[in-house]
Amino acid sequence: MSSFIYITSLSTHFRRLKKSLALSPAHLWIWPLVCLLVACSDGSEAQSAQNKSLRVVLMWHDKTVTCNEPLLAQWHLAQLQFYLSNFTLNGQPITLKTDADLETLSHQQKNLLLLGGDCQGKENWTIDFEKPLIPGLMGFELGVPFKLNHSNPLKALPPLNQSDMFWTWQQGYKFLRLDLNKTNQPNSAVTTNQTTANIPLASLQTGWQFHLGSIGCQSASVMRAPLKACRYPNRAKVELAYQGEQKLILDLAPLLTTVLNDDKLSQQACMSDPQSLSCQPLFNALGINSASEAALRLKPLDSDISDTPKMWRFN
Repeated sequence: MSSFIYITSLSTHFRRLKKSLALSPAHLWIWPLVCLLVACSDGSEAQSAQNKSLRVVLMWHDKTVTCNEPLLAQWHLAQLQFYLSNFTLNGQPITLKTDADLETLSHQQKNLLLLGGDCQGKENWTIDFEKPLIPGLMGFELGVPFKLNHSNPLKALPPLNQSDMFWTWQQGYKFLRLDLNKTNQPNSAVTTNQTTANIPLASLQTGWQFHLGSIGCQSASVMRAPLKACRYPNRAKVELAYQGEQKLILDLAPLLTTVLNDDKLSQQACMSDPQSLSCQPLFNALGINSASEAALRLKPLDSDISDTPKMWRFN
């Protein structure tokens, strides 16, 4: 709309100018210049709008993840949702776009957003920023900041009002909820001559869960917020070199391959206990030190760490 108004006003201006100055055809060389300036302005505005949004794309190596295709063998995605917060660019905080009516951007607050969804309902996979992004080192956290994590859930605004992403007031939110369904192999089914007692546990398993959040939180009761940081905050910090890309890739393969390929590990859900065998490879992939909020720096500006699993990357 702004470009249309701009072109219209310029056209009116030059019609008046031609009439008053009786421009000869030789002077009409100025029109291509005007059109070029307008086109450049329009392109700049379009690029600015593009640089205010990032589309998050789920991948398994080089394949896009969908609910209809298996991740690995018989494992299928049922639900994946996660909170990202504390965005920075070149060390400076950057805010997310918000909407007063909390409808079109109900999955975002200024410093936090909820991405993903389940295979039966609505999904959100776009990050909208308040201002255009510039190239540099972008940082963010997989998690909910301490103050928000333990605020009154009864007064929480979207997207912190989703009940299945919440544990207790004491423990706070599930920073990430990943639920998988397992499709058993045909030869693992129970026949008329078998009972479930004779079938291996792995063959009877119908799903697996990874719910990430803070644990070891101390307060007077589960209905009260802790006054100091939990023993295991379990927030993952990520830093990535941003060069104007439009997509943020979340590759689930570096996170899940070790667990899903191991029958013993994949029989045990991870509920954020750092002592759990199934949690340890997941925490390693996320860059979480069980005793601290460790940073996972991927693809630094001055080098490319080839042996670092690129769970997060721009494209």
